[in-house]
Amino acid sequence: MNDVSKLTVGQVMTKAPRSIEPHQPVELARKWMDELRVRHLPVRDSGKIVGILSDRDLNLVLGATTGSRGDTGPSVTVEDAMISEVRSVAESRQVGDVAREMLEHHVGSVLVVGADGVLVGIFTDSDALRVLAGQV
Repeated sequence: MNDVSKLTVGQVMTKAPRSIEPHQPVELARKWMDELRVRHLPVRDSGKIVGILSDRDLNLVLGATTGSRGDTGPSVTVEDAMISEVRSVAESRQVGDVAREMLEHHVGSVLVVGADGVLVGIFTDSDALRVLAGQV
């Protein structure tokens, strides 16, 4: 097991996560999240991070448009469900510090960006739990 106090987000994050574009239908987002078994998708427009979509956000919009989890058709897009205020951190940040910030701000994930501001990964509450459980 690694020394938890020295682990960085870059060492335990999911590298190069799949992202989705804001104009794409929420049904595609649901399909990808189910296939990948993830709860968060970064949203990018022309390569720039513009939001994040969580399974909770997706379920809210799916329930609001259909009355239950069902087909919404192509008119409901990722932009309708995503959160545009995205928390991001550098790869070099320590896991413990980032986990505390996530708790403080009640978020389940943060996007990890390189020095140039480009998305390089995602760090989730599940990653933090893997560290705590000694599975890193």
